Amino acid sequence: MQEQKIVSPIHMPDPRLWQVAAPAAANPDTLTRAGELLLNAKLPLVVGDGLALTRPARQVLVDLVELTGAAYQDDLAMVGFRQITRRISAATARW
Repeated sequence: MQEQKIVSPIHMPDPRLWQVAAPAAANPDTLTRAGELLLNAKLPLVVGDGLALTRPARQVLVDLVELTGAAYQDDLAMVGFRQITRRISAATARW
């Protein structure tokens, strides 16, 4: 609620000068450290949760686990990649 009368013109910024913010991205140093921890772990584990429901994300997840030799956990169940691929394919087919 305006309590006082506006006596001067209101200056509004020129919308042509606005820029779209850069997309969110992970910190490269943090990604490097996470990769080092994953590669140096005795029993590495990747937890994907619902991350792998899109094809691009699924492929990145599969590549990560295959390259590192990590175990994969989804929905509190340990699974192998053949089961993951079948389950995710079925889920994305319903999308």
